[in-house]
Amino acid sequence: MTMILQIHIDVLRGLALKGCLDDFILLKTSELADWLGKSQQSASSYLIQLEKAGLIHRSYTRKASKIKITEAGRNVLLRRFSEYRRIFRPSGEKNKIRLTGTLETGFGEGAYYISLVHYQDQIKDKLGFEPYSGTFNIKLDLESIPALEALSSVECIRINGFTDKGRTFGSVNCHPCSIEGVEGAIIIPERTHYHDRVEVISPWFLREKLNKVENDRVILDIDIYPRIN
Repeated sequence: MTMILQIHIDVLRGLALKGCLDDFILLKTSELADWLGKSQQSASSYLIQLEKAGLIHRSYTRKASKIKITEAGRNVLLRRFSEYRRIFRPSGEKNKIRLTGTLETGFGEGAYYISLVHYQDQIKDKLGFEPYSGTFNIKLDLESIPALEALSSVECIRINGFTDKGRTFGSVNCHPCSIEGVEGAIIIPERTHYHDRVEVISPWFLREKLNKVENDRVILDIDIYPRIN
């Protein structure tokens, strides 16, 4: 297995800046070499190492490569993103991620999970509260979406899945948070289809507790702990 070095992270960052996070981008090795200030041979070697480590996909044309960063490569960058967010926050906020957005009508994914007894028992045991029967649903501001993605690289409280009558129910990741000073937790089902929304559980009926209505602004602060691999 290829050891991930700082130079590999630098190359990934350069590829991301060129658009390789979102699509296959045509890139000459000489362009990458110029950007890195390295020889073309070194740049080619780094790409080979990244491909072997599963951090990029690469296809070849006659004069260049088409490159796209894989999910694993994206996670490497997200871990660095999370670290730098902590470094450059005010001293009292270094162990927090802040999300902002607007309150919206529930889409029910998380509410379904907390309605099941097996999940409810684990939530009480692991989060220390009995959740209100419903979720507080937030559509994130565009600038908060990368912060939500960064949660994949920090520790979470895991609510284990289970099988019942031949049906499998997936796991749920929980991140304790404060919703404008009120206790709660973001819940992220393992099989979620949403990447710009979050559902929050709490022992309180949050709309009433926070005096919020549809489309009101909401701020969440999440305590974070780097994942130990």
